[in-house]
Amino acid sequence: MCPRRNNSDTPSNSAKRQERDIRRQEQKARDKKAHPRKDENSGAFNNQLRAFNLQLRPIVGDGNCLFRSFADQMDGNQHRHAYYREKICDYMRANRPDFEPFIVDESFDTFIRSLSKDGTFGGNECLVAFSRLFDARICIHQLNQPVWMVCFFEPPQHEIHISYHDYEHYSSVRKLGDHTSTTANIRQSMTTCNVSTVNEKHKKTTNDTTYGACAAESIELFTEHDVDYILSQLTNPVDPQLVRDTLNDTDGDIDGTIAYLLALDIPPIDNSVVIQESNESVDKIMSVTEIYNVDLVQDSLAHNNLDIDSTVESLLKLQANDDEKYEEISNEETSENEKTNKNAKQKNRPASTSQKKADKKKAKKQRAFEKHRAQIIASTGKTTTTTTTKQTEENLNPPANNAQEPVPPANMEFINI
Repeated sequence: MCPRRNNSDTPSNSAKRQERDIRRQEQKARDKKAHPRKDENSGAFNNQLRAFNLQLRPIVGDGNCLFRSFADQMDGNQHRHAYYREKICDYMRANRPDFEPFIVDESFDTFIRSLSKDGTFGGNECLVAFSRLFDARICIHQLNQPVWMVCFFEPPQHEIHISYHDYEHYSSVRKLGDHTSTTANIRQSMTTCNVSTVNEKHKKTTNDTTYGACAAESIELFTEHDVDYILSQLTNPVDPQLVRDTLNDTDGDIDGTIAYLLALDIPPIDNSVVIQESNESVDKIMSVTEIYNVDLVQDSLAHNNLDIDSTVESLLKLQANDDEKYEEISNEETSENEKTNKNAKQKNRPASTSQKKADKKKAKKQRAFEKHRAQIIASTGKTTTTTTTKQTEENLNPPANNAQEPVPPANMEFINI
């Protein structure tokens, strides 16, 4: 039986063993790293970001920190870092001529193979590839440094904010108080400038060309109260946006802004021309809409910022609504009239059989009463005629002596009816 061959001392095995040990040590170092939880400058960094209403979000420092920051900004989940690593590598392969000249230490294929592995650090090439691939503006915050931006399209579809620590670690930047697991969705107003800044820390001027431009620190230079104050000091009306732009150009110098705007000598608005144009617009609107209420047309025109088309459209809608209300009112009146006619017909309806019988009895009693009354009147008429004839004969033939004879009392009957 052949003795067992010992390959432990061969050069190839020792090299592999050393390589494995180096990888284990690197992995342990990455696992121990978790910026910015243990970053001594995290407090100062957060104070700096608070001026932007932003804050740091911790990202694991395992070599995937840049891709984890991309994933947190886009999806709210840093564990999707492998997806963005793969997308960036595929984009760099598809656009090899744009990236190959900047890979100097190794061949492009070797660089892409290494970058596609989990735990490989990403650099400036990945920032450029991500910005171009996802149409994003990347804002990179650093402690006591201006905000650097990488952007190729204006306006970009996305805007992401990440932080760069000690030249070796990236973290995600979120809105102040944002602890959600959704997209960061930050839209920060930052003024871009050419890459020519004075580094106060090192007292040297840099004129480097890179893929982005530096951004001035977003310190609040003025407030809306300052804008209102400047407008009150001007003799002629000025667009408030012009005041804001001038304040930005003068670094918030209120007196300088007032002097500059006064020097512009902006002509005042001719009110007579405005009134004449307004009257012409009112006449045109009334001719189109056939609405001749001048106050209504003027109010609507002012409400629509002197836009004739919008005013005509709103007035026509108003007129259509009025017509609908009129139709509703007329329909209600028609229904009420129908109800009234129905009630009248019910009143004029022929009486029932019992009602007819009662009416017949009442009529019969009335006829009997009238007949009895006529008989009584006829009998009283005969007695009165006989007495009157006797009195007339006595008046024509008076007695011989003038002595008056007593008149017998009249025979009167009292009839109870």
